[in-house]
Amino acid sequence: MAGMARLFALAMLGLLCVLALSVAGAGAQEPPPVPLTYPVVFEGRALLGDGPAPDGTVVVGKVKDWESGPVAVEGGRYRNLLVAPPDPAYYGETVTFHMSNGVALETGTFDSRSGPKTQELDLHFSATGASSGGLPWGVVGGGLAVVAGVSLMVLVFVVWRPGGKTGHRAQR
Repeated sequence: MAGMARLFALAMLGLLCVLALSVAGAGAQEPPPVPLTYPVVFEGRALLGDGPAPDGTVVVGKVKDWESGPVAVEGGRYRNLLVAPPDPAYYGETVTFHMSNGVALETGTFDSRSGPKTQELDLHFSATGASSGGLPWGVVGGGLAVVAGVSLMVLVFVVWRPGGKTGHRAQR
């Protein structure tokens, strides 16, 4: 009988341990997942007036209050302008494109619900356009790689804004 009492005591102790662990685990829940948006990568010719924008001219994309990182024009083209606002609420919104002398005539749409995509879009800026407040940015690189059909963002940017704050929220 002493053996049965000992077995019962061990079983009860084991049950208490399992209950204690399950109650402790219930309080340690993972935070809800962050909403995911896929990027739209814009690229194309950057035209200033009747000709190509000079090398080093900076272009950014804006969706409502969100602003992309800057990209520099090279050889009359802008590449890898990564538009990726952090929330699905931005889907379907208009993307505007800006450089120091104003806003491009063309706009895009932020809609990448099915996955990352690249969109070719030539941008025309007025040579005498009104200033948009200027974007005195400097930029050194970045890109989007596709490996075995899977898009991988490879961002290696060194960005600075003399006399201003860095960040990706548009200033109002």
